Amino acid sequence: MSSHKVIVRLLFVRNCLRHFANVAVYCSLLRDTSGRNFPAAPGNATKATHTHVRELYKSCALAVQYCMEEVSLAKRIGQSRLDARELLRKHRQTYKVFWRWSDAALDHALLLEYLHTVLGWTIHVGPETNPHMLRNFLMQGNGAEILRLACCFATERGIGVGTPIDDALLIEAPLDRLESDVARTQLAMAEASGTVLNGFELRAEAKALIFFIQDIGEQHFGVAALTWIALDGAWVGANKNNSYFSVSVQPGEHHMCSILRSEWLGHPVEFAHFTAEAGKVYYFRARYTAGFLFIEAVDNDEARYLIDTYPQSVSQPKK
Repeated sequence: MSSHKVIVRLLFVRNCLRHFANVAVYCSLLRDTSGRNFPAAPGNATKATHTHVRELYKSCALAVQYCMEEVSLAKRIGQSRLDARELLRKHRQTYKVFWRWSDAALDHALLLEYLHTVLGWTIHVGPETNPHMLRNFLMQGNGAEILRLACCFATERGIGVGTPIDDALLIEAPLDRLESDVARTQLAMAEASGTVLNGFELRAEAKALIFFIQDIGEQHFGVAALTWIALDGAWVGANKNNSYFSVSVQPGEHHMCSILRSEWLGHPVEFAHFTAEAGKVYYFRARYTAGFLFIEAVDNDEARYLIDTYPQSVSQPKK
């Protein structure tokens, strides 16, 4: 049985970072700085409902933690230097504990001329060392320690770890084991974070994996059938005749559109929607019958049989 890949990602959510998962908190950080320039969002805003607003404020929050100065911050968010200066001030005012910790890390590094992670990875400070890098070292260094341990713990559990990607792991597993391996990887990542963070375990999220299978059968032998698949308004791939491909999606509701392109079978269109859960695998089959295109969910056993039988489609998504 063929194996497939999925990404499992750590969520760094402790203290002030916990707030950044919510759009409303980004807004509360900036709403008072410049009434006209910063768009507001209601208290129940989410990533799905106010994506643009959240990304703007997320950029601000992350830039501040990377010690970006007001000139660079103003360019990044497309606002004035006055707005950027006020944002920096309010961030320090809102997250006083974080900034005390950051200042203490810098003081330690400059006084003792070194910093080290929980597991001993050490950086030595010289006259040319950038203070901004020193403020960032403990976050990045200990994050790397967590991911390194997560790779070790997952591998020891027999999980096929492909590569770390930023704060995530790419794993590979047979379809019949994919969901369980995702769950076991999440446990490995939680254990790794607890080891580095003195017992505090970070959550880990995973995308859902969606298979699109075209099952035309043999009744239209000799007639090429190409089906384009769009997901949430963007083309994600295509199947030709009996074939399949897969994509990873974020958890949540998704809308699908399928169009059959065939000189002899016409151009029927079919729509569907579904709600994906993190770490789950979903299978959809496209069928052409009596002039109509149908999309239906397929159970695991039948889908795996079709995937083992049909070739994988290699296509370039339409821009």
